Formats: sequence, structure tokens, C-alpha cells
Amino acid sequence: MCGFLGEFSVNKTLTSSSKFEELLALSKHRGPDSSDTFKGNNYQLGFNRLAILDLSDNGNQPKLSPSGNYHLVFNGEIYNFKELQKKYELNNLQSTSDTEVVLHLLDKIGVSETIKSLNGMFAIAIVAIENDTLYLARDFAGIKPLFFGKSEQGIVFASQFNQIYKHPWHKDSLQLRPEIIKEYFGIGYMQAPNTVYQDVFQLNPGELLTFSNSGEITKEEFCVFSKEVSDSKKKNLKAADYLSVLTESVQRQLVSDVPIATFLSGGIDSPLITAVAKEAKQDIEAFTFGIDHPKYDESDKAIAYAKHLEVKHTVKKTSENE
Repeated sequence: MCGFLGEFSVNKTLTSSSKFEELLALSKHRGPDSSDTFKGNNYQLGFNRLAILDLSDNGNQPKLSPSGNYHLVFNGEIYNFKELQKKYELNNLQSTSDTEVVLHLLDKIGVSETIKSLNGMFAIAIVAIENDTLYLARDFAGIKPLFFGKSEQGIVFASQFNQIYKHPWHKDSLQLRPEIIKEYFGIGYMQAPNTVYQDVFQLNPGELLTFSNSGEITKEEFCVFSKEVSDSKKKNLKAADYLSVLTESVQRQLVSDVPIATFLSGGIDSPLITAVAKEAKQDIEAFTFGIDHPKYDESDKAIAYAKHLEVKHTVKKTSENE
């Protein structure tokens, strides 16, 4: 899962290392395998790692590009990193992680083109040292969280909301937004780009944010999907087309240097994904989270699916009170 925290200051006033590490620890549960920080002239980066690819220290972050120009923290998985490595003839990689490929791409084709080339789920923060600029990017579906807060000191960014509102640049000047609080209680979550606090935001899915050393913010949509599908296209789509796309998508997400599994419910989508994953990876496992409420518990159906698919299955139950 991983989690990161960062600061980019316009006046070179950074939080103390001890306070920064205290805030970084709030996301330790996201990345228990290693933690590291780096403090530069006007920026500070911290990372908690959950190791998936290249379990060695070579996969740890924050990490510099080979040129030394780009400093990066990255939460997520890039599914097409091997194709990108081959396409752009990236050599002399120091690790087998997808992070390493992203860093080499930054040197070769720059920030904007690198972000546009990525197929995956990601939240990425990049400090371009030579032009003193911060870049933030979030995957097109918004799977990975990315919050940021803007203040007179600069911008603070993190994987978790509480790492922003508890930050010294914000905690003493927080102002609630009543309309967003109403929205939160109405739908149960905060919709990007909003949060319940003024000056604290979420990056929109499919968005690249640029923050200059003068404090100027610009945004670019690097991935936009049409909401309309033509009737002719709908008529031409066959079941085999859907299965082909689903199979390719699931197989891309099975690349891992640690054991992986699926979350299995009693619905339609997760059993289908588990079935496709089992075709490609015979030892795939499945996990189900059940609850002692007959209306909401799906564990019995999930058990039946797991038995039919012949996958090792673990069910964890909790009470309604919990």
C-alpha cells in the first residue's frame, strides 16, 4: 500500500526533522517494511514502504533519478513498467522495481510524458531539482489517495488526510467548509478535489499538478475518458472482447515478488476476477471479510465460489458492533 509525506517550501522554512518523522509515522501502517526521509534545501520527503517488487533496499524510497535531477516518492503499482523499459531501452537499472523504471523515464522523456505513459494505480510526488518545481500526479481512477495543502510557507502533500491537517503549516489555521461537511454526511466521503477544510485538497484522478518555487499552481488532465459510447461501438462489442480486456488487465496486476491474493465477495465482479487470476496463477489465494448480519454478510456465497474455483480461501469475521 505504501504511504508518503512531503513538503515543498517557497521560503525555505521546513518543518523540523523530528516533527516531520512524527507525521510520517501516521502512515506507518501503510508501509511497515521500511521508512526513510530526506531533507533538501527547500523540500522534505518521507516514505513508508510496503515491498511488492524488488524486496531489497534498492527498492526503498525516496529515490533519485540517475541524473540526480528528479527526487521521487511513489505509492502504487505500474503495470506496464516492463513494456516501458523495453520501449525506451532503459539500461543500467539498479533494481527490478517499477519505481526504478519511472525514475529512468523522467530523465529520458520528462515529467509530463512519463506520467502519460503509465498504466497503473499511483500517487506520485516528484521534485525537479534543476528548475525548483514540484509535480503531483494521481492515477486516472483515483485508486491511490493524494492530499495536499497550500499555505504561505508552500505546499505539503501526503497519502493521508490527517498528515495534512495535523501539519504545523495548517493545524492552527483550519477553517471548516460547511457545504463539504454536508456533502460528506450525505454521501459518506469527501469528493475530490474537496476536503472539509479550506486550503486542503485532494488531487483529482487523472490530474498532474505543477507547483513552482514562486507558489504558482497549474493543473493538467493527462487522462480523460469519454462518458459516451457510440451505439455502433456497443453493437460491435462481443463477450469475447470483454473477456480479452479483463484477462489482460488482471494478468498485468499479478506481477509481484511476494504472495498475492484476491478479495472475494459474494457478488459478480470479484469471483470473475478470481477466476481469471486462477487461470494465470494456479496458487492464487482469496480472502473474504464477513459480518454477523444476515442482510450484509456475503461469506457463505464467497465460500461457495472459492470451493467451485478451487482456491485456498480465508474468511475473517467481525461482529456488527465492531
